[in-house]
Amino acid sequence: MLQFKVKEFEKALMNFEKAINLRPKEDVSIYFYSTAAALNLGKLDKAKQLFIASIQHRNALKD
Repeated sequence: MLQFKVKEFEKALMNFEKAINLRPKEDVSIYFYSTAAALNLGKLDKAKQLFIASIQHRNALKD
């Protein structure tokens, strides 16, 4: 999180993805931070993938 706050988005994204792999359903906020890091890096496909994964893992209603 510190890397995200100091705008080291590449390192932050890498660490967020490691955390997601360890506990994919533990905390949805990590998906949003990783999505924000990917967007700041211009990685739109990665951001989309992470955002969709956050919805799938938290069992969001289809509505």
